[in-house]
Amino acid sequence: MRRAVFLTAVLAALALPGSAAAACQPSAAHPYPVILVHGTFANDAVSWNALRPLLAADGFCVFSLDYGNNATGPMAQSGDTVAAFARQVLAQTGAAKVSFVGHSQGGSLSRYVAKDKGLLAQTDDVVGLAPSSHGTTQPLAGPAALLGCAACGDQAAGSPFMQALNAPPEAPGPVSYTVVATRYDEVVTPYQSQALTGDTVTNVVLQDRCAGDHTEHVGIIYDPVALQWARNALLRSGPANPDFVPDCSGTSTGDDPSLSHDTRSASIAPHLALRGTSLRVTPSGSVAVPVRCVAAAGKTCRGLLVVRAGRAVAATRSFSLPAGRATRLTLHLGPRARRASSISVSAPHALARAYRLLRA
Repeated sequence: MRRAVFLTAVLAALALPGSAAAACQPSAAHPYPVILVHGTFANDAVSWNALRPLLAADGFCVFSLDYGNNATGPMAQSGDTVAAFARQVLAQTGAAKVSFVGHSQGGSLSRYVAKDKGLLAQTDDVVGLAPSSHGTTQPLAGPAALLGCAACGDQAAGSPFMQALNAPPEAPGPVSYTVVATRYDEVVTPYQSQALTGDTVTNVVLQDRCAGDHTEHVGIIYDPVALQWARNALLRSGPANPDFVPDCSGTSTGDDPSLSHDTRSASIAPHLALRGTSLRVTPSGSVAVPVRCVAAAGKTCRGLLVVRAGRAVAATRSFSLPAGRATRLTLHLGPRARRASSISVSAPHALARAYRLLRA
């Protein structure tokens, strides 16, 4: 739990402004807007700095919202907020349907909105990243409810809300459902409880394809493999393809043999390739990280480069590079990081790379 709280605090410190994509109009290639629904104790700005630009680069209209006092309010009330927002998106864009991607509570709330708030016929996909599908056996859920987190009580396994949400059928068509879970989930337990049953459901456990992926509950929204599965669900008709082959290194967006060649080529999202194994620290405490923008011609790699020494954030730098550009991004380390023997560097859609520090 300490790790989860720490990561939430770090992401909040790095958060970019939220976005409702107010002027976006869906295209013929991607006719259904995507609504991102954050999890408990989180917010819009903390949660979607990796997935939002990834989907926008694909050409999706991406909308998101804050709800329920950092998603701590009763889930039924939060469901009303999300449902009203979805109807606003439908009216604003003229789209026939929307898709939802939700993290943790957001995954269950998205399903609740589609299933129980009258939006079943207007929902294309529901993608849950570590969703609390059947609640959690985490022993802190009850005490958290007593301390004011009504949503925590609603997400306890066996709660009245969970019983009502999962009254058969728990995943009714025609909506497509994709559940992405991790064996290292310490919040929604057991992780197997996240799976859904239905004719239009794909259940994914990250480690079944990428055994070295140690992403846990909070970090799944920034895990490149999890985001590949989410994209796959949104790019195709139906839920994610069980035969999808994710790129476990995080340096590409994986491959789905069921997609056409043109769709597969178009679905390669711009991302940074982190290069090298060591970095030289200058006397002033700067390091220059070698990178290359991997993207189709005319595309741009954008995002935030993050340097950590242990668990502490040592430096950050935003970047915007055209396709094919190779360069070095310079960052200035703090005093503690300069004395470290190694640091890790991460960027959206790429697994973190460890670098040995060499003194100039």
